[in-house]
Amino acid sequence: MPEEAYLESMDACFSKAGPVPQWYLAVAVECILGGMGVIENDFHDRKYLAPNVCAVYTEPDVRCQGIAGRC
Repeated sequence: MPEEAYLESMDACFSKAGPVPQWYLAVAVECILGGMGVIENDFHDRKYLAPNVCAVYTEPDVRCQGIAGRC
């Protein structure tokens, strides 16, 4: 299940075991505007395509405003 795998990956990020996985948030005040992860494999068989950007999301009301470029 992708959700379970992403949560395990987030736990691994917090343990700081290595450069991957990493998870990022764009935050304004106390509101999450968006986020994304960098993981070893995003549910495909092409292991040579690593690492992978995954779970990219931006709140609809702040899309197309250059949020990612400012983080």
